[in-house]
Amino acid sequence: MTSNAKIFVRCKDCKRNAWVHLLATEQNGRTTYTHEGTGYTQIGDDKRRLIQLAYTVAVASSPKCQDHIRTAHTVDGTYNPDRTCNARCTGAVGPACSCSCGGENHGGGFGSW
Repeated sequence: MTSNAKIFVRCKDCKRNAWVHLLATEQNGRTTYTHEGTGYTQIGDDKRRLIQLAYTVAVASSPKCQDHIRTAHTVDGTYNPDRTCNARCTGAVGPACSCSCGGENHGGGFGSW
């Protein structure tokens, strides 16, 4: 099984908000997360280690932000058919989403590493 995970990262200095997209592959009951751009990987679902992987990817992609990345979190999406996904969702920087996208578009207005 293959899916995607995304982790929001924010640089306190340059104010850049971005997503780190990870490809999640499950095999023999173990999940491996890979960042295709750098090839960095993480085995297992430990949220803290995934955030560390995202930090590593962000620093490799933008070295000047190394000492300034202050926020990194996953998105906790909940599907809510009664709430239309809109600019409030795509421009969000927080970890929670409860609209019709179920977290898929959350913060999508920002770039990615």
